[in-house]
Amino acid sequence: MPSSQRADLSLNELLQEKAFDPDLGLVRGDAEQLWEAFLNLIRNAIEAMNTEGELTVSTKRGGPDAVVSIIDTGRGMTEEEAQRLFVPFFTTKTTGTGLGLAHTQQVVIEHGGKIQCKTAPGRGSTFTVQLPMTAREKAPTKETSLTAMGKLFLRST
Repeated sequence: MPSSQRADLSLNELLQEKAFDPDLGLVRGDAEQLWEAFLNLIRNAIEAMNTEGELTVSTKRGGPDAVVSIIDTGRGMTEEEAQRLFVPFFTTKTTGTGLGLAHTQQVVIEHGGKIQCKTAPGRGSTFTVQLPMTAREKAPTKETSLTAMGKLFLRST
């Protein structure tokens, strides 16, 4: 893994989403690594929904942590699958290496955070990432950072 370049950064700006908690504080981290981790979770959510579904990405404060939730209405997972989620080389896909979630977990842990998954077959999954916020003042927010509830709808054509 490349060496980290840690700096105080705004998760709202990092994720370029529009419906996040405007009062979310800064986390100390490597923007590129965190972007890869969140992108992997979002990509997995979209793939789990196949051609139709709803993806919601949200942020909020959770005590001293910034909490990012990635929620999909995809196929969900069995208890067996959920227990093996972060095991290297485990995959439920026909393609891929099974390293994405293991790498995502490693990035989150290296940033002092935690990642959890709640899932149920046929109901989708929620991945929650908690990252410790810095003691600095909250990041400035932009007026244009609010849109339609941070949801992405997928429909088959």
